[in-house]
Amino acid sequence: MKANFKKCPKIWKLKSPDDHRRVPNLQTFFTRFGKSLPKSTNSTDYAIGDIVA
Repeated sequence: MKANFKKCPKIWKLKSPDDHRRVPNLQTFFTRFGKSLPKSTNSTDYAIGDIVA
């Protein structure tokens, strides 16, 4: 988060990184480095271990 603070959501108006693992921060991280799946209400669209927020 320190290296890419400018890419984090600005929802909380922080001036520097903090230690909190908030959902929008995690969503930004996984969009950049993981997979971002389309939203679905069908449970078979997700695998065991997928993080859904």
